Amino acid sequence: MNKLRFDKYILCLLALAAFLASAGCGGGDKNKTESKTETGNTVTGKVDLFSGYGVELDSVGRAKLLADAVSVRVYRLQPDGSNFVPLPNVPASQLEGDTFRLERVPNGERNLIVRLETADSKPILAAILPPVKAGENTVVVSPETDLETALFQRIAQSGVRAPKDIKPWEFDASFVKDIITDSLFYDMQGPKDSALAADALLPVARAAYARFLDTLLGKIGVAANDKEALKLLDPLAPGLMSMALDYESGGASAERLEDFSATLKRVTREAGLKSAQMSGEAIWTAARRQSLLWAARCIAGAPGADGCPTSPYAESSIQPYGALLEKALAGRWAAEDMAERRLEFSAATPATGAVSVPSLIAIKRLTGMSEKTVAAFNGAFAKIDASPDPERRVELQMRLMQDIRDVLLLGAAGMATDDAGALEKDLSASAKPLANALNNPASNIALIGATHQEFVNACDRAFQPLAALTAARYPKLDKTDLGKLNWALREIVLDATLYELPRVYFASVDTDGDGAPDNEERVVGTDPSSGKSMPAPVLVVTPASMLPDQPADTDDDGFIDAVESAVGKNPKDEASAPAPGRMALCGKPAPGCLAPLPETVAASSSFEGTAYYLGEAAQGLFAGVYSSAKFTGNQPLMLAAAPSGRNGAFKIENIMPGRYFIAGFTDASGSGKPESGDSVGYVGANYPRRITAASGITKIDENLTVFGVIGKPVCPENQLYNPASETCGSECPAGMEASRLLRACRCESGYFSPATSSCAEKCPEPFIAGRAGSCDCPPGMQLEKSADAKSGKCVEAKKEVIVEKPVLKDEKESRMIGEPPLSPVTDKVIHNPADTPARPPFRPGGPVMAPNAK
Repeated sequence: MNKLRFDKYILCLLALAAFLASAGCGGGDKNKTESKTETGNTVTGKVDLFSGYGVELDSVGRAKLLADAVSVRVYRLQPDGSNFVPLPNVPASQLEGDTFRLERVPNGERNLIVRLETADSKPILAAILPPVKAGENTVVVSPETDLETALFQRIAQSGVRAPKDIKPWEFDASFVKDIITDSLFYDMQGPKDSALAADALLPVARAAYARFLDTLLGKIGVAANDKEALKLLDPLAPGLMSMALDYESGGASAERLEDFSATLKRVTREAGLKSAQMSGEAIWTAARRQSLLWAARCIAGAPGADGCPTSPYAESSIQPYGALLEKALAGRWAAEDMAERRLEFSAATPATGAVSVPSLIAIKRLTGMSEKTVAAFNGAFAKIDASPDPERRVELQMRLMQDIRDVLLLGAAGMATDDAGALEKDLSASAKPLANALNNPASNIALIGATHQEFVNACDRAFQPLAALTAARYPKLDKTDLGKLNWALREIVLDATLYELPRVYFASVDTDGDGAPDNEERVVGTDPSSGKSMPAPVLVVTPASMLPDQPADTDDDGFIDAVESAVGKNPKDEASAPAPGRMALCGKPAPGCLAPLPETVAASSSFEGTAYYLGEAAQGLFAGVYSSAKFTGNQPLMLAAAPSGRNGAFKIENIMPGRYFIAGFTDASGSGKPESGDSVGYVGANYPRRITAASGITKIDENLTVFGVIGKPVCPENQLYNPASETCGSECPAGMEASRLLRACRCESGYFSPATSSCAEKCPEPFIAGRAGSCDCPPGMQLEKSADAKSGKCVEAKKEVIVEKPVLKDEKESRMIGEPPLSPVTDKVIHNPADTPARPPFRPGGPVMAPNAK
């Protein structure tokens, strides 16, 4: 028994001795009524109804339920999955706004359920808790997690192959998270009922998980040892769940992926998982991804998806989701793979003596690569990593990696441009059979293993010319350092060329278990069959006497003359330096070479649509585009230059082609984002709808619906706010009209002027026209009312004066706004919300937009 399993065994015995029904150690009878508790463990949670808590168009009625008193409880599924059992000694919590906090949750538990309930215990939303660790734990509860929980319970009830063949705490809950994606909500606008959707997905989800286990420790169609497979998954489950949660919140971090990769490598090695020259982690990746790909194609009813189970709801509601799921999975895997590739291009220098260093740093240490070159690429990477558009970010990263690859081949290796292109072409050709096998769910592990071995052998042949060049260029490096340089170059070239293959397939099996794959040891010159023979750490600094003269860089801009000439730059002019990510050494689209990026990529898309409130055109909403469905409090990527007109029409210009969400808000405070007091709406039926912006004008075929206000109304229902008297009443004064949308009185023409508490055609000095169609004091000044409150003037703002933001309307109301703000300096319309001059928040009952304000 190894140390890890022995320690776990001892812990379980101790826990069992102290508590007859221990909840820890990943096993035991979870149906007992006692549970180990640890007072230090907490779970903090947040409710996310996708667009912002409490202000969504929720046809299921969840927002209304969440507005009342809500309890939050922790449950454990019974062993047969039949029902939820409250976790003893864990007190219920109350939902405060959109957050909650649970205390004394037992450490080490897996797949507990946190559920939000009404006062009469009616379930509202639920989520599967990630493995509970000591200290603080977090969870997000949403319609997506509610469906995941429903599907998880049904699998526990029905079993993977037969009832009771797997306990709820043994199941890899991240597998369910992989099957449920936001496309089901944002692209299909549903489901409304988690239970019905779970029933529809259940047959495929069960079969896909069984297929995963079969592929992992057997062959497709031949039952494997499920218990052995579960032992393999047991130490991986926490990392899988953590990565799934990271991805939901914006993408798994490189550090998390690196940690999981190390765990995967260890446990697959301990399990003896290997096939031909394919490593255990490569086998696991193939089994996991192929089973999920098979599930997506089964849901879609794709031809050739043999063995797919039928679902009673597939034809009517779930089938279109299959194609969306396949696309979502491909996107996720590409993002994870790109994060791993980025590690090899990292500029961070690991601790001295580290066995493994990023390939780019290894090359720099072994070749004396120019600091200016490294700095140029580091700066480009930093800008790309900060990009808010994930698809755009990946594309730019790929181009930057391609340029680093070609600079190194021409510079460090001294390769001719044509020879570099031939290497990339040969590698692309060698990868196609393996890529085809991995993209075919019917391929078994034996076939994939054989194809992988052919790929590794083809790579060895393709890199022979490069190895000969480096040997000639660096004759003074010893054999192992020369091998480490060649391996680092191989990793960079493969990472920047073969995007159709996950990088886990670049390495072969690790026969001696020393942490270095066999093909790396063969290149470096160590013995792949001996654990005592492994690659030594890369030298911190290579003595200059061991390096050849650096290639000429006449203008000392960090790019050698050969590279500058190849990309059409002047090697004698520092101002004519290549732009990393735009160098296009390939010159034209070819295998292993992306099409050149234009010198300028101008935004060329725009959205046109119409805003409505209660069936009528909504005037005065600012529409904005978002990369996420979470709008409240967030600045849009691009904001309409003007509010919607009398007919509700709006236009958002200068958008990069891509997929976006569209929200509209009144922007009463002039902040350029939806905040307290703003009416909010979005394009979508049940949930925000993802819309594709193509080149040119995209006309939105669905209305932007105003559905609520962030906050509470100033006036009760059936009453109107009168800004002149600052009171609520049933009628509006002369010169003002009632706004059904605002539940307020507004000027029939012109602006409401605090100077006279009446409507005016234009704002008197020093007042300026505000976003809310009012006359506001300019920045640095504040309104001071007269004693009788019938007039006001702008005075210098007092220091540390805090003006509370108003809470104007409830979820069935909205508020209009006026023109874009005017700059107090140029008197021109400000289109960029970041340029909006600071001004006090909109006052409760303050000025409102005149319908014909100009």
